[in-house]
Amino acid sequence: MTGNISGTIEFMMDKEIEGDHIVNVTGKGLFFRYVVIGDGEEVSNTPVYPWYGYSFTQTLYLQSDIDTDNAMIQRVGYQYAGTNPSLELTIEIWMTHTDLTSITSTIPMTGFTKVYDGPYNLVAGEEFAWVEITPFLYNNVDNLIIAVFEKKNQDITLLVTNFILPS
Repeated sequence: MTGNISGTIEFMMDKEIEGDHIVNVTGKGLFFRYVVIGDGEEVSNTPVYPWYGYSFTQTLYLQSDIDTDNAMIQRVGYQYAGTNPSLELTIEIWMTHTDLTSITSTIPMTGFTKVYDGPYNLVAGEEFAWVEITPFLYNNVDNLIIAVFEKKNQDITLLVTNFILPS
């Protein structure tokens, strides 16, 4: 969210120097707003399911759930509810606007923007596991699809991974 901000800056000079200065300024400001989607009641194996080492998910977020004008998405987080105390994964995150209202099969990646490629560390009991992404300007008109590729070959056979998602 952005908006105009006005204010005054007063430069106080050293007491040995005359000439304090007052400058009036006006500009655009950036206000941060967290958007949490869901109530934490649904448990799912998305955005990653590293049971076999690699996974891919696409999640649709409705405009009515996001509903934020001029939203620059700068980080993404999920709440980890797995049984392992921690996981170190390597993921890619991709985003796109869409007019779809449901996902019934894999959506072709044409038009998606890669916003993250790197480590994703999960610790049981933390509120959210966040990653800072390349900013993505959400238009607040369309729905949003977030695709997550889990790339690191975990080969964990006794792993149970759950994430709290929208219900």
